[in-house]
Amino acid sequence: EENKLLITYNFDHAAIVGEGVAIDFWLVDEMNREVARDLDAFTLQKEGIIKRTFVLSIPEFRFPLVPAVLFLQIFGPRF
Repeated sequence: EENKLLITYNFDHAAIVGEGVAIDFWLVDEMNREVARDLDAFTLQKEGIIKRTFVLSIPEFRFPLVPAVLFLQIFGPRF
């Protein structure tokens, strides 16, 4: 069974050129081992702030994932 991490964020695409963007989320444990990774890709269809909700599935582990760090990386052409 997988646990799920609900990620809600606001994305301001004012400095992004193009029609779409992909944001890579990944979670690491205290030993800096990658635990989960997934991509949130979407089109830029409106102006202003875009509210996004994304679910990152986290597999079960025998050891605790605390403290853990969530990273993100934005892909796409920028100014």
